Amino acid sequence: MKKAIIISIAVALITCACGQATKQQVKNNGTRQYAGTYTFGDKDPETRNGIVYMYPETDNTLLFYLFVIRGAPSYNSGSIYGRITIHDGKAAFKKRFEYEEADCVLRFEFNENTLTVTEDENDCGCGFGHGVYVHDTFQRITPEIPQYYTTIEDEKVYFSEWQEE
Repeated sequence: MKKAIIISIAVALITCACGQATKQQVKNNGTRQYAGTYTFGDKDPETRNGIVYMYPETDNTLLFYLFVIRGAPSYNSGSIYGRITIHDGKAAFKKRFEYEEADCVLRFEFNENTLTVTEDENDCGCGFGHGVYVHDTFQRITPEIPQYYTTIEDEKVYFSEWQEE
């Protein structure tokens, strides 16, 4: 009888542990499907190109870092990072930077292995360099979850340590 009770308790504990593991796995399944690195252009500094890193934070939020360069002859560039909330494969990012007159409004739309990013059609105050815009469709080059991004100043920023300003 004692063996039967011990076995029953052991089975119950194993079942509970499996259930908790499943809940943890499900936690980021909602955003994990969007994780990875997306690019457009051919990384030639002479031409316009860009990169976006998407990091699943929770089951409905992603952290992102976006970098775009205009290319020759000015080589102006822009970068931005933040948090977006996903709903049906779409998200919006809105932030007011103190040095801009208008809000920075970006829209994200995921489709299979692409990410389309658009700026608000009005004056978009994201602080990008002259002639730099982010409106484009990025192709996912890897679904691996990026652990960090490297800024234009060559600084590594880890998503796990990311804090909102």
